[in-house]
Amino acid sequence: MSTDYRDAEWKRIQEKTFTRWCNQHLRKVNVVIENMEKDFGDGVELIYLLQILSGKSLGRFNKKPRIRAQCLENVELALAFIKKEGIKLVNIGPADIADANLKLILGLIWTLILNYQIAAGFDEDQKGTPKQLLLDWVNEKIKDKEGLDGRRVKNFTSDWNDGIIISALVDAIAPGLCPEYEDMKPENGEENAARGMKLAEDWLDVPQVLEPHEMANPKVDDKSVMTYVSMFPEAQLKEGAPLRTSKSAADPSKVVVTGPGINGEAQECVEQPLCYTIDTTQAGDGQPEVTVDGPDGCN
Repeated sequence: MSTDYRDAEWKRIQEKTFTRWCNQHLRKVNVVIENMEKDFGDGVELIYLLQILSGKSLGRFNKKPRIRAQCLENVELALAFIKKEGIKLVNIGPADIADANLKLILGLIWTLILNYQIAAGFDEDQKGTPKQLLLDWVNEKIKDKEGLDGRRVKNFTSDWNDGIIISALVDAIAPGLCPEYEDMKPENGEENAARGMKLAEDWLDVPQVLEPHEMANPKVDDKSVMTYVSMFPEAQLKEGAPLRTSKSAADPSKVVVTGPGINGEAQECVEQPLCYTIDTTQAGDGQPEVTVDGPDGCN
C-alpha cells in the first residue's frame, strides 16, 4: 500500500463514506468495520457484505481464518463470486486485499456501490452511465422547485457544496419537508446541508453515509456524493412527517383568527384591551397584516 494514499482530503472523505456505506449493510449481520484497510483482509467481512448486497450465499468459507492461506482463500472466493455476477474487476487479486492495499480496496468497494446500488436504481434499458442517469434523475426531481431559478446540477462535487440542492431534493421527494431551502444562503453550506440531511435521515430513512461538513467541503469527491445521493431514489416518507407549506405556496385563506367579535357576536368593548389569536400554521410563510374595522366600516 502506498503510505501517502490519504495525502489528499478527498481521499480521506471517500474512505469514511465508503466505510459508513459498508457498515450500513453489515449491521444487518451485527458486523462493523472500523478500518477498511485491514478489516477486509481475512475476507470474512467482504463475504458477508457480498451476501447482503446480492441476496445470495457464497457457500462455505472459513469464518475464523488463522493463517494467511485461509485469508487468501476467503478473498479468492469473494472475488470469484463478483466475477460470476458479471461485474468486471481490474488489476486486483486476493493478495492486494490481504495485504491492505487501501487504494485497490476502495476501488473494489466503489465497484460494488456502482453495481449493487447506483446502477440497480435504474432500468437496464435506460441509456447512459450510472453517473449521468443519477444526475438526470436529480435534475428531473428539482426542475419545478421554486427559488432555484432554473438551476441545474452539472456535477456531484461543487454544485452540492452550498447545501441548497440536497435540501431542495429532500423537499422535492417530500413536498413540505424542507421548504426553507428557498431562503437558504449559499455561504451557509454546512448549515444548509445539515438541515436537509437530518430531515432526510429522520423522515426519508436516508442514512448519512456522507456528513454535512464533508458535502460542504470544496474538496469532496464525486464518488462520495454519488454514494449518498444514490440512496434517494428509493426513499419513502414516513408517517407523521412535519410537512409545511412553502413560502411560495402561502394560502391566506388558511389563516385562522379567534377573538372577541370575530364570529359575528357583538360585544361592548369600547376603550377596552382585546386579545386575538392569529394562527398561520397551515397557511405557509409570510407576514400577517391586521386591520380592525369599526361599526362604520372605517379602520
